[in-house]
Amino acid sequence: MDDLSRDYVVWIFLAAVGVIQVASAHAGLTKLLFIRAKPWAMALGAVLILAGFVWFFRDGPRHFPDSASGINGNEQGAPRAAHG
Repeated sequence: MDDLSRDYVVWIFLAAVGVIQVASAHAGLTKLLFIRAKPWAMALGAVLILAGFVWFFRDGPRHFPDSASGINGNEQGAPRAAHG
């Protein structure tokens, strides 16, 4: 698994666990909570969601501007036309 794929899986895992914690705390499903206290469980869920986003979108070697051989925003948003 390449670095981007691994980072994506970790990001989605952290965000999903965070959402499960927030939803379980809100619904009162105590068996799914890491922390039994509702406010702390919701805070933990929010931290996990935020940590996943910060970790995935942090500055790093895969982030470089389109002026330095990166992908242009137009190329990212629109599918390429079939050549041939």
